[in-house]
Amino acid sequence: MTDSRFFTFAALALSSAFITSCHKDDDNVITMDEVSRGIVKVMTVQGKDTIYVDAVDLGLPSELLWATCNIGANQPHENGSFYAWGETAPKDNYNWATYKHCIDDDWSFIKYINAPNGQKQERLAQGYDCDNKTQLDKTDDAATANYGKNWFMPTQRDFDELNFRTSKRYGTLNGVPGILLTSNMPGYQDRSIFFPLSGRKDYEKHLNAGKYGFYWSSTLEGNTTAYILWLDYNVEVPNITATDSRERNIGLPIRPITYK
Repeated sequence: MTDSRFFTFAALALSSAFITSCHKDDDNVITMDEVSRGIVKVMTVQGKDTIYVDAVDLGLPSELLWATCNIGANQPHENGSFYAWGETAPKDNYNWATYKHCIDDDWSFIKYINAPNGQKQERLAQGYDCDNKTQLDKTDDAATANYGKNWFMPTQRDFDELNFRTSKRYGTLNGVPGILLTSNMPGYQDRSIFFPLSGRKDYEKHLNAGKYGFYWSSTLEGNTTAYILWLDYNVEVPNITATDSRERNIGLPIRPITYK
């Protein structure tokens, strides 16, 4: 009798754990319907071709529209292409030796060179180049290069607004881990965009996929680094910041934006 009762309780416990696990997994599934609300098709011209890019109006004070997909992706859950900061085409190897705005691999930058505390004249006198550019030129903006003149990469401030004006939820879209950002603006609270945790590319390796998301901004942070949107895997409370940075030679995805 005791053995029978034990096995009955054990079976019930396992069944309960299984049901709880299933509900938890279901809670973390993001549907295509959730990322398809409020989509507008934005016409843009690429050379002689006219294309349409899907974007979502989150009701942001800046009146920005955020693309539903990364550059090079056809669906919201796809990684798309990876770019070094200030480069407009993907490549096979991401390091300082292959970085467009650097000579060799000794951090001898030829563009986007900051003078700390405005010490431009001092640096020039020491034989260093200095352009004090902290925002990408349009010619070095991957969104503009790939989607046309009306599209651009987010600034650090744009990421900050996106972070402040949305709620966050971890989940999987078509089996791909990521973060769903849903507008908290009145009248737009059914509008969301999905950021896959795409990881990064360093040399020829694809690292941290499914664990972290790193997305380039167009804003330089220091001579060697640029600001990113950083997304951390956390089922309960996704950790997102718009004030982190990464070395600009690594490969990261880009989420383009445009104005209404």
